[in-house]
Amino acid sequence: MKTVDIAQEIFKELGEPTSSSVPAIAFWIRANIGQLNNYLKESFTINNSYEIINENNQEINIEAAAILKKMYALHDYDLKIRANIVSISSSDILSISDKGKSITKVNKNEVTKALTTLKREEYMALQKLIQAYNIRESSPIQVVGDDTEVGSYSKYRTYNRLI
Repeated sequence: MKTVDIAQEIFKELGEPTSSSVPAIAFWIRANIGQLNNYLKESFTINNSYEIINENNQEINIEAAAILKKMYALHDYDLKIRANIVSISSSDILSISDKGKSITKVNKNEVTKALTTLKREEYMALQKLIQAYNIRESSPIQVVGDDTEVGSYSKYRTYNRLI
């Protein structure tokens, strides 16, 4: 799967925001492939045709691509929170009434709290995806016992009871 394909999916899943573009998302993916490797204990690289492959020359699987998408969602929330914090000093007026003399402003602290809560939920979802991926990709280190010999079991069990 190419970085631009994943970037296009992310762009469409975010609702095609005007604040971002497919090339910008593709650049972010190329820049953060190492973080994905750290999360998943993998060794994905990007080849000359911008495909994400592992050391066996296999494409990135769907689960790892989903984790990469979730990582970008966290990045997107982080950008929104930073933009909101920077713009707290500016005045955003929602409505003005003339005769009743009422002015309604945006409470940017509440917006920042809501965005932070959403980012925290995305982070928890990312952690669950990473755990599920690592559990699914893990293999046993040691198998104890002799699995090649069939055990012998008696039809009638004898118990040694002490009275």
